[in-house]
Amino acid sequence: MVAAALAALSLLPAQESQPAVEEGFVLLFDGKGLQSWQMYATEKREGVPLGGRITVKIPFGVEEGNLVCRGGPEGILYTERAFRDFTFRFEWKYDKPLGLVKDESKWPGDSGVLLFVNEFDRVRPKSLAVEGSFREVGAIKPMGIKAAAKNDAEARKKARKPLAEWNETEIEVKGDKVTVRLNGTVVATATGLKTEPGRIALQNEGYEIRWRNLRIREEKP
Repeated sequence: MVAAALAALSLLPAQESQPAVEEGFVLLFDGKGLQSWQMYATEKREGVPLGGRITVKIPFGVEEGNLVCRGGPEGILYTERAFRDFTFRFEWKYDKPLGLVKDESKWPGDSGVLLFVNEFDRVRPKSLAVEGSFREVGAIKPMGIKAAAKNDAEARKKARKPLAEWNETEIEVKGDKVTVRLNGTVVATATGLKTEPGRIALQNEGYEIRWRNLRIREEKP
């Protein structure tokens, strides 16, 4: 049922053209469908696996050329391929009217990018998490994977664009080092990384968020 749902999403029209891809990079999302991704989701109240009941909503989709997290149910969307050393770039924004937010620094919108995922039956698998929440975007948080993270809250605050504007995140992994850049500024680093290759996953934690221009270049360690 999951495969059928993802295939159906590929029929949705893409209204935003994809920009030229930088040399050496390949697209992970073409703006049209999710054929190269897999999905796991739960119904919040009962924890029913996606496909277990026909009433379970599909948490990820494609709208106007964007990959969209609809806010529920919780889940992850992960690549079919595993990666180890790479540079991953993507743009993101939260869909929320600015007029309803008095203090953007307190906006609770939450999501995340999970690296080296090899568990596909849970929303928070063992991984190296790169925060997608608006308040802590770019922060590195090891979840069962060994790495020493250093997060720069002041750099993040200066680099982050206002709510509802497009931001760009770059995650670079080479050997035992990880570097996260937000709009070109280094906001987090990690050293001593020890992990096997794994999938890259986008996390749905209850808030609507959009991604576009997801592309990756594999690197030499």
